[in-house]
Amino acid sequence: MLGNSKRGIRLNLTAGICVLALSAGWSAARAQDTAYHEGASSQSKQEASAASTDARASASAPDIAAPEPQPAAATTGETVTPLNPVEVKPAPKPGVNTIARPYYIEFRARAAYNYGHAFVVHGRVGEPLTKRSVVGLHPVGESPASWLIGHVVPVPSETGWSDGDIGYNDRYITAKYRVYLTEAEYRVVTAKLREMQNSSPIWSAELYNCVAFVGDIAAFLGMQHPFHWVMPKEYIEGIRAMNGGRQEMPSRWLETVNPRLAAQQAAQLPHAQHTAPQTEQAQAQPPTAAPQKAASRTRSGSSIPRRQQASATEATAPVPSSYAGVR
Repeated sequence: MLGNSKRGIRLNLTAGICVLALSAGWSAARAQDTAYHEGASSQSKQEASAASTDARASASAPDIAAPEPQPAAATTGETVTPLNPVEVKPAPKPGVNTIARPYYIEFRARAAYNYGHAFVVHGRVGEPLTKRSVVGLHPVGESPASWLIGHVVPVPSETGWSDGDIGYNDRYITAKYRVYLTEAEYRVVTAKLREMQNSSPIWSAELYNCVAFVGDIAAFLGMQHPFHWVMPKEYIEGIRAMNGGRQEMPSRWLETVNPRLAAQQAAQLPHAQHTAPQTEQAQAQPPTAAPQKAASRTRSGSSIPRRQQASATEATAPVPSSYAGVR
């Protein structure tokens, strides 16, 4: 009996503990669920309150439009100055006799994807340029690989035309400097250009590039030139500045390089210089209208025949003014 009573007490205690544990767990779960619902409710109330606040603020705020962008000149009060155009067709200076000097050599620089390019063109004044008129040093081929390798070691070169040198209405030309030549001077210059084209097999960015090639041509013409480690545009402008912008060769240059041609030119040049002003004056003088023929009759008797009277009247009649070409 005593053993059964002890077993019953243990069972009752175990059952009571289980009931208490279940009750405590149910209470905690209920409290957690209540807290969750209360938190969600408060969060929804806060969101609704914020939305209503934004709505009231947007309804009370006036409509403000974003300012339209204005041009820089209008906001700062400054005027935009356009770039100076490049003189693509340099005219001879006053005093240059293009009849006595009908040929020329022109130093040029043009823009490119890298540093640019320097070269020369030559020909007769008034005639269009062709690819044969271009002389310049550049890496062989059109691939940039030769140009890149030429910054490390010398590479094979070409000495003629490259794309962009002529044509395109000179849109890529950045500098020009022209010198006018006589026929004898032109023959000497073109012979030297052919010689340089045949004896310039390599191109090197540091040692011998297009600028250095143009510098050798200028040196042959007796001109000063800058060092070749400058951009092509600055180099051509430097040649012009260092030589005073002159557009004729020195008088004794041809005697130095070819005395025989200098003697022939000395005999021919005075005649060309004497003929040039007369030709220019004849071209500049406007044509005059032919005098009107006035036929006069002599009503009174006279011993002078009518034909002689008409001749005398034509000789003494004033010449009317010319209005040719006036609209």
